[in-house]
Amino acid sequence: MTADPLTARLPWLSELEALPARSPREAARVATYFVSIRSRRLPDHDTTVWPP
Repeated sequence: MTADPLTARLPWLSELEALPARSPREAARVATYFVSIRSRRLPDHDTTVWPP
């Protein structure tokens, strides 16, 4: 059996399915938090307004 080239380079990839998933209730709770996150990454040289 030939190994999948991606799995050969990233052996942990086949284990992703075993990670726990968030319940719909947990997902709704963290969605509010994720929306509140703002990027403070430095702007590109052509950015005219900073901060956003």
